[in-house]
Formats: sequence, C-alpha cells, structure tokens
Amino acid sequence: MALEFEKEQNQEQKQEFGTRLEQEEPKQPNNSEEEQLALFEEPKQEKPKAKKPATKKQKAKPEEKVDTDYVVYYAGNRIPVPESNMTLEEVRGYLETDFPELSKERTQMLLDKKEKQIVPVVSGAKKG
Repeated sequence: MALEFEKEQNQEQKQEFGTRLEQEEPKQPNNSEEEQLALFEEPKQEKPKAKKPATKKQKAKPEEKVDTDYVVYYAGNRIPVPESNMTLEEVRGYLETDFPELSKERTQMLLDKKEKQIVPVVSGAKKG
C-alpha cells in the first residue's frame, strides 16, 4: 500500500514539474555575445596622475648654512634658528639638547629654501 501511495506522489510531482516549465516562458539573455566575452578580458586600468607637492622639500646636505630667518618645525613646535650661518648639523645638535631622539644616525634634515623651513625627520631602527 505504501509503495502505491509513493508511486502516485512521484507521478504527481513529475507532472507538476512539467506543467510549471511549460507555463514559464524561457528567459532571453540580455547580454550580447560581445558583452559576455568582455567578462573574460582584463579590465582597463587608468594611470593614476602623480600629485605634485606644493613646495619642494629637499634632503639637505649638512654643509648648507642657514640664517636666523629659518624656522625649525618639529613635534608641534616652532623653533627659530638661534644663530646665523649655522650648518644643518649644528642646528640638529642644538635641537638634540631638547629632543634626544634627534641623534645624528637617525635624523634626516629636510630644507625648504623657498619657505625658509627646516623639518627634522626621525627614521626608525632596522630591527624594530
């Protein structure tokens, strides 16, 4: 008995599947062949435009001399250069008394002659 009941259900299900498919209209693909093939092509990438800095800051040589019109900007402080005709190394040494992290090995001095600014940049250690 149970087998006959299962057979009847299976037949009804088969009929339902067939009737549902017949009722629905086949969907037409919206994409043309070219659009479908374009999916496999590599995307075109635009070249990013390089941003130009407003002012050029150069790596300064320690031999360059600065006057008292130059200002050092470091750690939120604005420190005027104390003496005229100081080299950048002397300025760094002067700053090292207040800021011990500005050691000779780890500090790079950036000089902006147009704006008369000096910016010391501390680099990290190799192993840390």
